[in-house]
Amino acid sequence: MTVKLLFEFDEYVVPDTVVNRWVLPTIDSYIDKVMRSPAQEYVTIVGHTDAKGSDAYNMALGMRRADAVRDYFIAQGYPASLLAPAQSRGKRDLLPQYSPFSVEQRRVVITKVDR
Repeated sequence: MTVKLLFEFDEYVVPDTVVNRWVLPTIDSYIDKVMRSPAQEYVTIVGHTDAKGSDAYNMALGMRRADAVRDYFIAQGYPASLLAPAQSRGKRDLLPQYSPFSVEQRRVVITKVDR
């Protein structure tokens, strides 16, 4: 499972500045499913930015986005022990199929992984 939340420019508040809010019910449903089962599903959360701004600023913004999404998971009841520490890639991993300044670059990628 991989889900992407897209953010408004220079923003990181969940759910207020999430562009594709229709994804949030999918995340909520996933959290609810895990909470009601014995499954121990480990999740990584990685923040990204578009190409505008310095490397240092974008690394910090990517981390604020990842932290906000991680906090959202915890607030919804997901066990913190099953969440990897938030990570930021800043503008290092731009998606080549989109403009470097597009909303698709301003994302947090949530991935269920095997430990």
